[in-house]
Amino acid sequence: MATALVLLILASCSKPPETGAILESIRADDLRRHQAYLTSDELEGRQAGSPGGFKAAAYLEGECRRLGLKPAGKAGGFFYPFGDKGMKDVVAMWPGTDGNNEWIAVAAHYDHLGRNPEGEIRRGADDNASGTSVLLEVAQAAAKRRFHRSIVFFWFDGEELGLFGSKAWMAAPTLNVSACAAMLNIDMVGRNDPRQIIVCLEKDEAGQPKYPIWAAAIRESEEPFGVKFDWSAADNLIRRSDNWPFMERGVPAAFFTGGLHADYHTPKDTLERIDFAKEERVGRVIYSIMARCADYAGQFR
Repeated sequence: MATALVLLILASCSKPPETGAILESIRADDLRRHQAYLTSDELEGRQAGSPGGFKAAAYLEGECRRLGLKPAGKAGGFFYPFGDKGMKDVVAMWPGTDGNNEWIAVAAHYDHLGRNPEGEIRRGADDNASGTSVLLEVAQAAAKRRFHRSIVFFWFDGEELGLFGSKAWMAAPTLNVSACAAMLNIDMVGRNDPRQIIVCLEKDEAGQPKYPIWAAAIRESEEPFGVKFDWSAADNLIRRSDNWPFMERGVPAAFFTGGLHADYHTPKDTLERIDFAKEERVGRVIYSIMARCADYAGQFR
């Protein structure tokens, strides 16, 4: 049965849903613009619960409003406050056309570590201004057309403290988690091999994807974009990013990353070291997977 379903999704999703203007609207120059602000002196490393973190959240909220996304946080707004330090997730929705309340999650954490003990700013250009900016570009592309399922965009706070934002949202969600068909998480995608994307999925005891249909849906975006997916390099990181609370709730999820590097969590993780062409490619891959899954009539479990 599983093999037949995998073949069905491969047949129905043989090409990216867009190959023109919408994909091309995900651009390196726009990614650079977002990251230049997110890594600026003004934000001081975006530490969760800090003035710089609050400014980053305000920037994301402003972009969501500009794009015409719908608020999906608390009290009818984009923010999902939690904890006692003013931390807040930013949650936005692009409503689907089916009216069945199913949705696809696409996420990135926007917080980082602030200053180190010597007072140097740890700017977190790759970790995770890269994923934050890619998600903004994916959201602006999504807002150019409608999908069957709704798409919910999460910019989580407090990830560096232990997935605080995603765990807080999952403990008291603003949406029905059982209606979440799949989840994509973007974390550190601006460095290392320009054509390699590491994809981390839940696996069974034999080391095979827990959800074969979900793995097949992701695999379909590898060849059209000229990238190589590495399916095992981040297996040891599966619990360390915001995909994990979704996985714990039985949501088919995937963690996309470029992998670690020597500048990880140091002041050397700066804008000048980012490969914006890679980020552009990653954004187009993520959009393609998201769009395909949002329009797919079946389930991924």
